[in-house]
Amino acid sequence: MKKIFQIITACIFIFLMTATGAATLYNSRAVIKGFAKERPKDGYRTAVEGMILDNFAEKTEWININGLFHRLMGTTIVRDNDYIVYKLSNGQIIYDLPKRDMTKHAARVKALDEAVRDMGIEFMYVQLPFKAKDDSYMPLGTHGNGNENADQMVSLLREQGVNTLDIRELFEEQGRDWTEQFYNTDHHWRETTAFWAAGEIMKKMKNDMGVDYSEEYYDEDSYELIRYDNYMLGAVGRRTGKFYAGLDDFVLFKPKYDTDFVFKARGNKKKDSLERSGSFYDTMYIWENLEKRADFDRNTYSTYTGKNFSRIDITNKKANNGLRILIVRESFTCALLPFIAVNAEHVTTVDLRHYKDKSIPELCEEVKPDIVLVNYNPSAFGKEQFNFFNEI
Repeated sequence: MKKIFQIITACIFIFLMTATGAATLYNSRAVIKGFAKERPKDGYRTAVEGMILDNFAEKTEWININGLFHRLMGTTIVRDNDYIVYKLSNGQIIYDLPKRDMTKHAARVKALDEAVRDMGIEFMYVQLPFKAKDDSYMPLGTHGNGNENADQMVSLLREQGVNTLDIRELFEEQGRDWTEQFYNTDHHWRETTAFWAAGEIMKKMKNDMGVDYSEEYYDEDSYELIRYDNYMLGAVGRRTGKFYAGLDDFVLFKPKYDTDFVFKARGNKKKDSLERSGSFYDTMYIWENLEKRADFDRNTYSTYTGKNFSRIDITNKKANNGLRILIVRESFTCALLPFIAVNAEHVTTVDLRHYKDKSIPELCEEVKPDIVLVNYNPSAFGKEQFNFFNEI
């Protein structure tokens, strides 16, 4: 009986693979015709691999099946063409990060600190957290480099007198459960964590720089929380499927107080730019990213202020403190930005992976901020993100 079952299972598997292969070839027919006319620039092997990846029939369902298989097998390390995915002891999944020497990066932050302070502008580096608290979370025999890299960065900056806020230290001081701060299937922090962190950043700026802000805006009772339970498949989860680590809950904040914003975002292409005005609820969310549950094609996390635009400018018409902030950011700031904007007259953000127009000091001359923040998590420690002076 067992042998019959194995034969039937094998036949079903062979049939599915054959049908998928045939459908993939059908989807690729235009590409295959192109091969007959002109040799691919990168060679046939690379072109065929790209063709299969682009046209693989029912690709997302096969990703889901593969993830389910790894879950049933208890696999804690899953590899694909681009990344290694680790499953942590708490069931969450992350990308691997390389070990880095932060000396040059820290030196560039120090140089930026000196440059903007010479212009009469306050400066603060904000160390955003890494998902795995320590190696006890990592699969046996592996090492997470994120916190080690961040520890080195924070230590170097403090040694050089740079005003530094380490969000990880606040986790510890306030007894926040590290696991609860992050999505299960995404490397980003939860929107509820970003909301809390915005309040801590404002508190630090008040203590160090005398910034005036409304503390009640960091009380959840000031918002209606709109919940999407078991809804989001994060960036890491889209590589392992919805069955490997499940789906995440997602939350939107709708202020109960009166708001009025002008939101301008610019991408590298004109079609990627947008401008709108209205309430917090109307301006801060990119609704198309929330249309579908377990979406493989869109980033649900980026419902908050959209993808990593090269530049965003937000004017708060209700603010009366005159506060102007420039944030050098990466994707963690997507969920953080709205909750900084509620307490500032104007916020400009730039992502140096995409923004090449001006150096940060030159941009300061344009937008005239009172404060410059550099907000980075350990996955953002690439050289582009520290190209503050357009010298790289």
